Amino acid sequence: AVEKDLGYRYSSSVFPMRTPLYGYPGAPLNPYRPNGSGGEGENCLVEFPLTIYRGPLLSIPVCGGVYLRFLPLSLLSYLLKKVLEERPAVIYIHPRDIFPLDEVPGDIDAVTRFALFHGVKNALNRVEGLMDTFSFQTIREVLSL
Repeated sequence: AVEKDLGYRYSSSVFPMRTPLYGYPGAPLNPYRPNGSGGEGENCLVEFPLTIYRGPLLSIPVCGGVYLRFLPLSLLSYLLKKVLEERPAVIYIHPRDIFPLDEVPGDIDAVTRFALFHGVKNALNRVEGLMDTFSFQTIREVLSL
């Protein structure tokens, strides 16, 4: 079933750059209606892409997860401020991003282990730092749904 058929009004499933694991490098950076549909018609789903900073030389993810845990808070805040000058941003947090596991599974490769668990011990402090620096709203509020 398509998200709209299940009653979803918005999604943040699109990552608008390519990584070794995922991404859609040609996707818009701003919220949009997939397939060009507008209004409240057949396809009223709004895609709110995950946030990347697209600079003149480099695109840098600043949306959450490993990017929240890996980037220094000062750089993350700077990049978010630059993004917010042009468009709204979305930040996501998985529970595993801020709550360290007592034991990290041993059956995963080093790259996946890094992506899933690097920086978890300091991630909650980063989230609090962002909350002290920025004001937040729900996606529903930003999109006025």
